[in-house]
Amino acid sequence: MLYFSEIVLDEQIFDRALPVNLKSDHFLHFSGNNTYYCPRLYVYTANNIFLLPDSTVFKWVKPLSLSFPLYKKRIRLHSIKGIFDIRRKWQRVNLAPSPYPYLVIHDQWTSNYYHWVTQALPRLLLAMKTLSEFMLLLPADHLKEFHTSSLKMLGVHDWVSIDVGPIFYKVPRLIYPSHDIQIGDYNDILMRDLSTKLRKTAAKKENAKRKYVFSHRAMRKGRNIVNEHEVLSVFISWNFMIVDFEKLSLQQQIELMSHTVILAGIHGAGLTNMLFMESGSYVLELTSRLKGDQYYYYTLSNALQHKYYYQWCKPDVPDKTIQEANIIVDTNELNMIIKQIVDLINA
Repeated sequence: MLYFSEIVLDEQIFDRALPVNLKSDHFLHFSGNNTYYCPRLYVYTANNIFLLPDSTVFKWVKPLSLSFPLYKKRIRLHSIKGIFDIRRKWQRVNLAPSPYPYLVIHDQWTSNYYHWVTQALPRLLLAMKTLSEFMLLLPADHLKEFHTSSLKMLGVHDWVSIDVGPIFYKVPRLIYPSHDIQIGDYNDILMRDLSTKLRKTAAKKENAKRKYVFSHRAMRKGRNIVNEHEVLSVFISWNFMIVDFEKLSLQQQIELMSHTVILAGIHGAGLTNMLFMESGSYVLELTSRLKGDQYYYYTLSNALQHKYYYQWCKPDVPDKTIQEANIIVDTNELNMIIKQIVDLINA
């Protein structure tokens, strides 16, 4: 047998609330994502299996079509020919036997903040539902402050760092949590569990004033606001804090967001910090027309039971997606949306 599997969470259908400020002619752009069928989630165990730094695992068995036992075709990164070349040209490293199984939760995207928080950490929680002891394998490019701090907050203090070059590893016993959820979709149970565990690390401040926060992308190239000065003036007029999350430690981000009731920002990783807000808070995403995709923060806000608002903005280059374009924000519309949210909070 190539691997053993254990069902940890059964399949489930999650219904999502439409945006609070949904315009009637925008309905079709959201309705395709307002129900999500989440597949069963497993924890797989494989013995004497090969691992690539991007988390691809493979056996060397016949027929070779079985060599990728844990990756579905839609997320497979390597072909059979590619694995032939890797075995011939790359350095092989045998990981030392360990009293505990090795665990993989990363992939080729999780050096990035959004993907780490929304994909890797839920897989860690999935594994921890069945495992009490393990040794985490962590690529050398996954040692940023938010990687290591979040692991320690969840009780993981030791890991084995693996190189990310042309190396493949033979792992004596590997634990591999399900990787079957597409980017932008979530298992709501895992996301709420993750939110609860991380928010517990925030210092409790009784009677702390509830904050409004705008996530600023000052340190990022691309996907910026063309008329930023005018937009920042609007947010400041509504007493929003202008925050560059990249200048804060993860602990500081959690502390701030635990007392935040509105998080606003352009489509980007800063909106991931809605994870640290109390359930029922408000999220405002500035984005371009979604066309049914790039819905990550709409669905995340639903998973966390927040109230989601949006504003579609004009891209500076026609037909470019929000991942590729800067945006021009209609400040009159922005004012109206903020007023709608604040009026609800103060009602």
